[in-house]
Amino acid sequence: MIGEVAVVAYLPGELAARLARIAHRLAPASPARRPHITVLPARLVPLADAALLELLRTAAPAGMPLRLRLGEVCTFLPVSPVIYLDVIALDAGLEQLRRRLLSVLPDSIPGRFPFHPHLTLAYDLPEAYILRLQPRWQRVWERLRVAWPGDLAMDELTLVRQTGDAEWRDLGTFRLTVEPPERS
Repeated sequence: MIGEVAVVAYLPGELAARLARIAHRLAPASPARRPHITVLPARLVPLADAALLELLRTAAPAGMPLRLRLGEVCTFLPVSPVIYLDVIALDAGLEQLRRRLLSVLPDSIPGRFPFHPHLTLAYDLPEAYILRLQPRWQRVWERLRVAWPGDLAMDELTLVRQTGDAEWRDLGTFRLTVEPPERS
C-alpha cells in the first residue's frame, strides 16, 4: 500500500467534538481532522496494513493508559504553519511507548522535526492567518478548558494511512489497557 502511516491517539468524547466544531468555525480553510495526539509521526513503511497493525500491537502491549494533559495554545511558526495545543506527559508512559514503537518502525524520512507532543488545531494556512488565529484560539481554549480541567487517560491507539493530500484513513485500533474479565 502506498502512503505514509502514523500512530495517533484520538481525543475522546465531547471534548473532541467541541474542538472539531470550533476548529471548523475558526479556520474553515484548514483541512478537517479528527482531534488527535500524534504518537508516531508519519513514515513510509513497506508492509501490508494487516502485518503493520500486528507488528504495532506486539510492540505496544496492554498496560497502563497514556496520562496526558492539554496545555497552552502554541504555534510551530516560522518552521511550520501549525497552531496546536501543547501536550504534557504526566509520566514516562508516552516516551516509553514511543521508544517501543520506534524500535519496530524507525523514522524513514530524513531531516524530520524532533518529536513534540501536540494536538493540532489548524494547519496548512498562510503564516499571517496563523498569527491572527493563535490569540483567538487562546481565548477560546481558556474558556473551554474550564470544563475539562482534568487529565486525559488515552487507552487506545489508531494506525492511520495517508490516502490523499490531507486525507487519512484508520487502519485499525489497539488498546493500551487490559479489559477486566467479566464476572460470572
